Amino acid sequence: VRLYDGPLMAVNHARSAQLNFTEARRAIEKAIVLREAASAEDFVEIENLMGQFATDLSVVRERMAGAAGFNEGIEKMVPLADDWYKSGLSYLKPPGSGMTQLPLPQVVMAKGKAVQDAMDAIVEYASAYGFSFRSEAEATAAQSKMNLIFLSGAVMAAGLALAFAMAASFSRPIRNAMAISEEIANGNFSV
Repeated sequence: VRLYDGPLMAVNHARSAQLNFTEARRAIEKAIVLREAASAEDFVEIENLMGQFATDLSVVRERMAGAAGFNEGIEKMVPLADDWYKSGLSYLKPPGSGMTQLPLPQVVMAKGKAVQDAMDAIVEYASAYGFSFRSEAEATAAQSKMNLIFLSGAVMAAGLALAFAMAASFSRPIRNAMAISEEIANGNFSV
């Protein structure tokens, strides 16, 4: 349950965030490369993809809270993604002050590449953390199994020793009584 709720959910949402960012990046860069105005539907799609990207990252951050150094990677990547998103939107919807403040297409694409690289590193780290967590869980389960086998053997040995001790405690008085009965049968009434 801890494996599923933690690392596996983090990997799932990290990959979903990666996919959503890739789709948003593709839509913005397509409009930049083709030099065509993005439609209202494109803007809605990009906004939805980036909203889902942010939601997935928050789930990843929550599920990977125990991983040392992981949240710093997300904290560094989120401002990069926000900067890229603002640059991309300002290129697609030029500000009212004119074209002089328009970012260069190469800058927008370079920022997108930087975010993609950071997102790839987060997915890779989450996957490695999940694999490590699973390996540790399997090792712990194997150790617990060995401990249970050893404990079962110790309990069986103690049970056998106790059974032999009980059998000896019952058979000794019976053997004494039989020996006395034989003495009486032989005519020795002093016993």
